[in-house]
Amino acid sequence: RVRILKGRGKSGSAGGSPLQHMRALEVSKVAWAYAKVGHVDEGLFAAISERLQQLARLRKEGRLLAPAISRSLWAFAMLGQHDEQLFRVLNSRAQDNLHSLQPRDVASILWALASANLGGAEQLVQSLLEKASQQVSGYTPQQLSQVVWAYATLQRGLFDMGPAAGETAHA
Repeated sequence: RVRILKGRGKSGSAGGSPLQHMRALEVSKVAWAYAKVGHVDEGLFAAISERLQQLARLRKEGRLLAPAISRSLWAFAMLGQHDEQLFRVLNSRAQDNLHSLQPRDVASILWALASANLGGAEQLVQSLLEKASQQVSGYTPQQLSQVVWAYATLQRGLFDMGPAAGETAHA
């Protein structure tokens, strides 16, 4: 039950929650599972956000495993839980872990950033797009379509790329 995952300790903090005993990958799997079935529980996602941010601060140099980052961003974006603080922290950790991101991670993170449309991730987006273009043969057709969709969605929002095809520039 959700109540069990969101349980509070005597002090009112999340210390009594089973989430407090989970590693980042486990927490991200909880978020992913809720997103996969389309169940929004804002209290649970607030607790998940709090735990992921806590783990990001505790881990050596704030590093989280790439799958935990991509799953968490995907889950929050999928359910419309656009937690700006969490996205900032996870974006930073994704940039730190760029070398370890697999194609599925790159595609999921780009999809999440395009879906959430929060801004502030320009450097990460550029790095992810460069990584994808350098390793395109390692991507499945679905992952490539996610990357292309994200790029198309983000190019007008994050990058001023000038007028789209068919538009004229106005001086």
